[in-house]
Amino acid sequence: IVRESPQWRQRCPQADFYIVERLIAAISKNEKKCREIWDRSKNYDDLFAAEACIRILLSENEHFNPHMKILSKGKAWVRDVFLTRGMWNWQRDFMLHGLKNEWLVRDKNVKLEIANDDLSRWYDPFTRLGFNESKCVAQSEIWHWDAELIVDETSLDVMLRKQFMKVDNCFYDTVKDLQR
Repeated sequence: IVRESPQWRQRCPQADFYIVERLIAAISKNEKKCREIWDRSKNYDDLFAAEACIRILLSENEHFNPHMKILSKGKAWVRDVFLTRGMWNWQRDFMLHGLKNEWLVRDKNVKLEIANDDLSRWYDPFTRLGFNESKCVAQSEIWHWDAELIVDETSLDVMLRKQFMKVDNCFYDTVKDLQR
């Protein structure tokens, strides 16, 4: 599969579809539905619906390859920081992704609702970024965290569950539209 990857990447640049097409031959009918969602996508909600569709296909076929494990939502090492508005947990989050300056809200008095439609905005998890590469060791002196954004795992789970439900609902709405 890895050997074929460049050719497949040209034809199918979406990694999720590559996995489905190459490793799960038995689900081609359902893969076609996901492909329709992807092809019709025009915004982030559509993209999330296509990703949710693929994730359902992969979760229904967890045992298709003994050398690959699909982690459930919220259990991976990297996640988008905006899903919890910059809040995170020491034990849960290894790496945060999506720290884009244009979406950063510097004023912490601005209330960011987890359930609203604006998925992109986030608070900075750092109080300052005095990064000195020469001090990059197993100490935390180079990272200046904003303690108000460090939350317990239960609170983080609640926030992530809200986002997952929103994406799943978007997926089911999209599937209903496709069936019309």
